[in-house]
Amino acid sequence: MLLRPSVSSRHHLFLVHDGSGEVEGYVGFCQHLTSKADFNCWGIRATLIENNNYSPRDITIEELAKDYIEKIKKVQPKGPYYIAGWSLGGTIAFEMTLQLEKTGEKVSFLG
Repeated sequence: MLLRPSVSSRHHLFLVHDGSGEVEGYVGFCQHLTSKADFNCWGIRATLIENNNYSPRDITIEELAKDYIEKIKKVQPKGPYYIAGWSLGGTIAFEMTLQLEKTGEKVSFLG
């Protein structure tokens, strides 16, 4: 979900949802980015919410990271990647970075 389009950049910042599964908490953050940090800001919502399936699932952080990597590659097929998250999103972002780097992709920023 595009949270903030860039003014002039082709760089993408992928923001992984928190424990709620939502990304609205990043909207204010994206509005404070300056022209020196001009990114297309993408929020990665929990797959369960996107599919309106709120029932519990037996899924690992590794599986979530793999799914989210597939999502970001639809926007940006090759690195370098800029990925961030807080709370649960930080853990998933870290795992995404591990998986991307194992396949030879470059992650320029993990936050």
